[in-house]
Amino acid sequence: MKLKAKSPIFVRDGIGQKQAKDNYQDDVQQNAHTFSQYKGRYFIPGTSIKGMIRNVLEILSFGAMEDKVNDHKYALRDLSGAMQEQYLKDFKPDKIYCGWLKRNEDNSYAISDCGIPGRIGHDEIDRAYHTNFVSYFGVGGSFAAQNDKEKSAQKKYQLFGTTNNRQNKFTETSFPIGVKDGGRKLFRIDGSGKKEGTIVFTGQPGQRKRSFRKMEGALL
Repeated sequence: MKLKAKSPIFVRDGIGQKQAKDNYQDDVQQNAHTFSQYKGRYFIPGTSIKGMIRNVLEILSFGAMEDKVNDHKYALRDLSGAMQEQYLKDFKPDKIYCGWLKRNEDNSYAISDCGIPGRIGHDEIDRAYHTNFVSYFGVGGSFAAQNDKEKSAQKKYQLFGTTNNRQNKFTETSFPIGVKDGGRKLFRIDGSGKKEGTIVFTGQPGQRKRSFRKMEGALL
C-alpha cells in the first residue's frame, strides 16, 4: 500500500523521558526534534497511521471509539494553523453535501447523494413533534455539557423518540431577525410542502443560547 501526503507531515522520533527532559533548559528547547527514523531510514510508525485513520473516522461518523482513545472530543479541528485557508474554503454551505451511506448486495458501499442539506430549528421540531429540545438544551435546561454522552447525536435521537417519523415534507423559511443565514437554508415542517426529506441529528457541543443583534449590526 502506498500513501501520498497532501500536506506536510512530521512524526517526531521517539525519545526517552530523561532525554526529553535534558533537551530543555529554562523551558527553552536546545535541540530540534528529528523525524522518526531507524539507522537513518525514515518511517511513519503504524500507530501513527492508525491514529490518523481513527481520528478522521470519528469526525466523519460523529462517533467515538470508546476505551481506545482519550476523552478529548472537539467540535471542529484546529482552524488557526497553516491549513486554515485550505479548510475554510471548503466550509461553505454551497460546498457541503449530504447523503446516505448504504451497503450493496455485493458488500460494496455507496453514498446516495441528497444534495445540500437544509437546517431546522429545535423550536420547529418541538412544535411539530411535541418534544422538548429548546428547554432541554437551553439555558437552565437539563443538558449536561460536561457529559460526553449528552453531547452526542444519539442523545438527540433518544429525546426525539422511536415513534416519531423523521421523514416529512418541508417548506423553506427565513432565519429570525438578527440572525445571519450565512448561505444556509432554513426549513419548517409543512405537510403540503414540496420538499421531502429526513431529519438527521448531529452532536451538541454546548448549551444553546439565544442570539441578539446590537444596533450596529454585530451578532453576539
